[in-house]
Amino acid sequence: MPYPFGFSDGCGIKLNCTDGNIKIGDFLVENVTSDNIMINLPAKCNRSIEELTRLFGPNYALTWRNGLLLQNCSSPVGDCVIPSIVTKSHFSGFDGCGSPLDSINCYSGTGGGTDFLNYGDVRERRNCSILFSSIAVDLNENGNTNNSSGTSGSSAMELNFQKVELGWWLEGFCNNSKSRNCHPNANCTDVLYGNTAGFRCKCNPGYAGDGFAGDDAKGCWKG
Repeated sequence: MPYPFGFSDGCGIKLNCTDGNIKIGDFLVENVTSDNIMINLPAKCNRSIEELTRLFGPNYALTWRNGLLLQNCSSPVGDCVIPSIVTKSHFSGFDGCGSPLDSINCYSGTGGGTDFLNYGDVRERRNCSILFSSIAVDLNENGNTNNSSGTSGSSAMELNFQKVELGWWLEGFCNNSKSRNCHPNANCTDVLYGNTAGFRCKCNPGYAGDGFAGDDAKGCWKG
């Protein structure tokens, strides 16, 4: 795993390793990048919304670039970056639930002026009890589309079905001594989640690596 991720207590962001699988809680980690963590969230009936709390940690949280698919909601959600026809089309063959697909609500939490979802808003204000699945939205800057298995998209974005994206950070600010943890050939990005201030390091264009400085980090090198 790239720095600052690892499996011991001394790691900046600790993950679990069970039978060779990398996990957060019981959720499988599919990929880690300099900006996010991609989690596998297969469609499942009767998965309690409470399980979502495991994806809100001290150094990571769900971004708004997800369409959470919820059921058993006391009122319509109607706040999603993904059209409902796309959701119904993809999950039309899923017949494991007693509730029809029309009962699925999609929630993204956009418009809050933040990159992250708020668990309290998802759970309490929307009052949904079932987390069915999720669709992660990849905003493709160069306009290319990856139509590999499990994804579809247009010239502007890519949809990753049954996935959820987390953003991550380390505690601190870019404008204080914490930013010295970034390699000289990396840039520092401030991250704000609620009252939590954090930062990430990312190698400059033309360089590869984890972007951090320190004994356990790889730094940046010419790519």
